[in-house]
Amino acid sequence: MISANEINALLKDYLKSTDGQGFLKKQGISISFYDETQLIHIANNIKNDIINEFLRITNHASEVDAKEYFMGTNVNVGKVRHNKDGDKVVIKFSDFSLYRPSLWARPSEKYPTAGYTGGGVKDIFALITNGTSATGNVYGYWSYYDTDAKQYVGNEGWTRAWLPRRGKPFIEAIIKHYEAANPGLKITYPPNWR
Repeated sequence: MISANEINALLKDYLKSTDGQGFLKKQGISISFYDETQLIHIANNIKNDIINEFLRITNHASEVDAKEYFMGTNVNVGKVRHNKDGDKVVIKFSDFSLYRPSLWARPSEKYPTAGYTGGGVKDIFALITNGTSATGNVYGYWSYYDTDAKQYVGNEGWTRAWLPRRGKPFIEAIIKHYEAANPGLKITYPPNWR
């Protein structure tokens, strides 16, 4: 004989599944299987995993990136919002947290004036996840944002840019992991991070 608790557990497992979610959507029903505290906890873990994996992949700049780009208000986990499609938590990476300046060149015969060798990268996550097929070599100094001086400054160490570079879909892997570990959870993220 099956108990009411066992029936409820089976029903809950079905409703968390892809088939169950499809059935609910057809019926126009939205059910959240997580309370606000759980959703905020999951969102914070996703945020931290994305940052930590990015820092692991780009180990040349990990300390600077962690300190300058991902601290304070540069990355935020919002409050839980309830709507007809379910509960939603937004993880916001600011434009500043995603931007990276280009390599910086000091005055020399090759570069008569100091300055950046390009316009920089508007979305570093998109660059890392998609990679680049550029074949030219670009040389310069890595720069970083000095929060005390409130400006980008050059760093020692003449280096070559990462060209070409194979994409690393690290965000997609993190999202798939959290969706598998948390049945019924649907995570959306920018298409250029895939």
